[in-house]
Amino acid sequence: MSNTKISKDLLRKELLQKRKALTELDVQFLSEKIKTQFKDLMKEPSMRYVKSIGFFMPIQKEPDLTGLVSHFMKKGIACAFPKTKEEISFYKIESPDFSHFVPGKYGILEPLAKQELFLSCPDLVVVPGLAFSRKFHRIGYGKGYYDRYLSSLQNTSNRKPVTVGVCYGFQLLEDFEIFPEDVSLDFILTESEKLNS
Repeated sequence: MSNTKISKDLLRKELLQKRKALTELDVQFLSEKIKTQFKDLMKEPSMRYVKSIGFFMPIQKEPDLTGLVSHFMKKGIACAFPKTKEEISFYKIESPDFSHFVPGKYGILEPLAKQELFLSCPDLVVVPGLAFSRKFHRIGYGKGYYDRYLSSLQNTSNRKPVTVGVCYGFQLLEDFEIFPEDVSLDFILTESEKLNS
């Protein structure tokens, strides 16, 4: 992947294959490092106003940050996870044990609908993806859920959420093809780097 501009479809295929080749021990080890990066980020003065975080439930060996939920809930920070219907919306959870999660669209675990819906949006949204660039763009799975969700908040909210992309180092690229609907991120965290836009 030496070219600076490679098609999204090719990147999706190549990086998903590479990620699937990780062992469970690799995922656990790298996720722990990313969780440390996230905790350090949350200690920064600019993050003091963050009172709610939107996490994601990992699939296909994505970095697993779910272990942070208990940590932040103990600090009084509300934690939420997305439900996917026509679009995604975040639901606050009351317990960090995930016993109330059920498979939703695409088989991804989601909170039950009885959980309290965030009427606005989390102060910070952790964003998954298959590829990220040093220009703070991302490539997801091709459905556009996060781009549409974040775009709608930018268009309707007085203050948009902080967006933090998380990935493994091999998913962080110099650049790739982007489109007008692609939303840029505020931070990107890997196991060894923290990028701030």
